[in-house]
Amino acid sequence: MNLDKLWSGCLAELKRAVREESFKTWLEPTRLVSFTDNEVILHTRKGDIHAHFIEDKYREKIISVIKKVTGKDVKVIIESPHLIENKLSFPQIWNKTFNKDYSFENFIVGQSNEFAHSAAVAVSESPGITRFNPLFIYGKSGLGKTHLLQAIGNFIIGLFPEKKIVYINAVQFMEQYIKYIEMKDTDGFNKIYKTSDVLLIDDIQFLSGKQATQEVFFHIFNELFHNNKQIVITSDKYPRELDGLEERLISRFQSGLTVDIQPPNLETKIAILHKKAKRNNLNLPDTVVEYIAKNTSTNIREMEGNLIKLLAYSSMYNVDIDYTKAVEILELKNEGEQKKVYIEEILERVSVYYKISKEKIIKGSREKELIIPRQVTMYLSRKLTNSSLKNIGKILLKDHSTIIHGYNNIEKQIQNDSGLKSDVYQITKSILET
Repeated sequence: MNLDKLWSGCLAELKRAVREESFKTWLEPTRLVSFTDNEVILHTRKGDIHAHFIEDKYREKIISVIKKVTGKDVKVIIESPHLIENKLSFPQIWNKTFNKDYSFENFIVGQSNEFAHSAAVAVSESPGITRFNPLFIYGKSGLGKTHLLQAIGNFIIGLFPEKKIVYINAVQFMEQYIKYIEMKDTDGFNKIYKTSDVLLIDDIQFLSGKQATQEVFFHIFNELFHNNKQIVITSDKYPRELDGLEERLISRFQSGLTVDIQPPNLETKIAILHKKAKRNNLNLPDTVVEYIAKNTSTNIREMEGNLIKLLAYSSMYNVDIDYTKAVEILELKNEGEQKKVYIEEILERVSVYYKISKEKIIKGSREKELIIPRQVTMYLSRKLTNSSLKNIGKILLKDHSTIIHGYNNIEKQIQNDSGLKSDVYQITKSILET
């Protein structure tokens, strides 16, 4: 059976049954990948939300058309590449199943992610050869870590199709290890990973506290590293902040290049929204894009969700989206932009509050009266700015571990020390209200 030809016939029927704009937006990007006597599987290249919308809005119509064309009454399943990846039980060679939307071309580069993007491109062009091995990318959820990880996979496949790539998240890695233990085939598990050319592992923080899984991952890491195989890892935290991970693993993670992704600024958010709207054939006025950018958090997935709401409304009611309509549909809370805070300003406010010179805070001795102001500066620099640990350390003349220690110490002390908690509150208030 020619699936493409069969689905072309079904699409022709669907095109006559729905509005043209709705057809182009929702149904045209689909393809038929499996057809049996009782089940049909469709793929959409537009992502998870797109798949769920088709399921809710058009599934019954699709079933009806398939019955008309083939005479068969079947169950219809709609999936996206991302959903498929999450369902895989075991790692595979991902030559055809990476999400093609996750490419370097579709990644919006700004000040918040420029270094991480450049590093990802570098390891893609010369996997295992550069000094960026392992490449460790960290940052909060929804900022593009998975996008970069899959972009690396897509790029390497295009440039080095012979390379064996394993892409998996840490939870799947752990679940698979347990399954292989149950099958009494840990050698088979190790072989999958140790024979790979590129290992891309997402959300490594989920290995925290899993000692047995960390042990096996440590040996896999060493095997690949010593054979010049490329390793790329993502996490929601800097390696030294990952509680529950063995010291030897943390040391390995820091042996290559560690880069962070910070929340995007307003300009980058606007660029991301314009790009995603264009790819979804959604024409939005600049005022609408700016409204979403200003009133949505820095989580890119949340911004994309708001775009999908507008896309769905525009398609269902065949109307253009203007500023008034966008406000009505999204009902975003207009909190305005939070004041942008700089490390130098924090240093100045701490200096004034504690009546200690900035020079002493930065370069002074380890006397008790200097340690707290110094650590409060570190704490607020992480809390109130989007600056990386590297930038904070550069201004305060301290390394990563010292900044993290200072932050953690204040975070812990303010839980029990009401005086210190009041100090931090007063300094924060003076910064944000001026």
